[in-house]
Amino acid sequence: MIKALRRRFVITTMGVLVMLYSLMFVFLNVTFTQTEIQRSYSLMQRAALQDAPPRERPDSGHFVYRPSPDGSFSVSFSQLYTIKLDSSGNIIKATSASGEDLSEDTELKKLVSSALAQGGRQGKTGSYRYLIEPRPYGSVLVIADTHLEDSASGRLVRSTLIIGSAGLVLLFLASIYLSRFVTRPAEQAFDRQRRFISDASHELKTPLSVITVNADLLSSEIGHNKWLGYIKSEAGRMDRLIRQLLDLARLDDASRPRKTSVFSLSDALYEAVLPFESTAYERGIAFEIEIAEGCHINGESDGIKQLAAILLDNAFKHTPSSGTVSVKLKPRDSRIIFEVFNTGDGISPEDLPHVFERFYMGDKSRTGGGGYGLGLSIAQSIVSAHGGSIKAESESGKWARFTVTLPYDTGRINFVTAL
Repeated sequence: MIKALRRRFVITTMGVLVMLYSLMFVFLNVTFTQTEIQRSYSLMQRAALQDAPPRERPDSGHFVYRPSPDGSFSVSFSQLYTIKLDSSGNIIKATSASGEDLSEDTELKKLVSSALAQGGRQGKTGSYRYLIEPRPYGSVLVIADTHLEDSASGRLVRSTLIIGSAGLVLLFLASIYLSRFVTRPAEQAFDRQRRFISDASHELKTPLSVITVNADLLSSEIGHNKWLGYIKSEAGRMDRLIRQLLDLARLDDASRPRKTSVFSLSDALYEAVLPFESTAYERGIAFEIEIAEGCHINGESDGIKQLAAILLDNAFKHTPSSGTVSVKLKPRDSRIIFEVFNTGDGISPEDLPHVFERFYMGDKSRTGGGGYGLGLSIAQSIVSAHGGSIKAESESGKWARFTVTLPYDTGRINFVTAL
């Protein structure tokens, strides 16, 4: 439970940080790109007003710095062309940023044709941006090379990705470290609760045993008595509750040494399943058993038997006469699947997400009459202790299925197949 709480803290924290980083990443890059576009159009508008590239000192953002082999840098202005066009779109004069006449330049003519073909007052063709301003003689077309802007945008994207990714990795490690401190109060409260349940259960066992023994003695002296029957019945229910609480306390105690050993999972399930055949026969329930042979697990045999008994007990409680209960054990890839299926009540959609919660007793929950809503919680704890997972599926009023998935190797549990 504490591990799940830490994991949830880390996932929530990182989710918020990733969302904030994504927003900042988009904001910075979009803002930078829009600023560069506006600056480019501003320069182009000044060039169009003068019918020639600006002669004043250009904005530093439009310089291109090119390194030389000797370690020095050469500086040149990014390409900007001003083209005068007549009313038919023919070039009257084309001038570069350096004042060079490019009226007959083939590549420039292609750029002019492409810009005019796209239409509109401004836009982009390839890696060039253009701006068209009407004039009495026709129009002025200003074309600017965007290689510099694209290069700067690419550098910004790479920088923010590298810095952001490194920052997120560091924050991820920090959140894992901090999760220990954040969850410590919950861990302490959980330990106190576990100790209380364990101590209280042990303390209740003695007076409960006295009540049961005295009820048996009175029954032997005075014979059958319904009041004594009620006492013995309720004492029995209380004894089952105490045993379940002790099981939960034992399973929740991470410090408790686990006596694991390699055993036949197939044989353990057969031992747990076969006693239910008499129940199936008496109630006219079809009991199907498909257990693959030769599956071995390094774990606690008694825990696996208790798991199977809990799931089968719930299945039979909610299966009517002439219904079906099936048990399957089969290897699948690197996992082992243990499945208990039954027809009958099923589980309602409202109850399905809560069936593994402690003391949860919905109308169609799997706890059964006379239960306390602890059986499936104990089953989940057993599965978690063995490094596996359990899920419930159902169609209300028709069927229910509980599937236990046990991994091949989690560092604690190892599965082998007998040859």
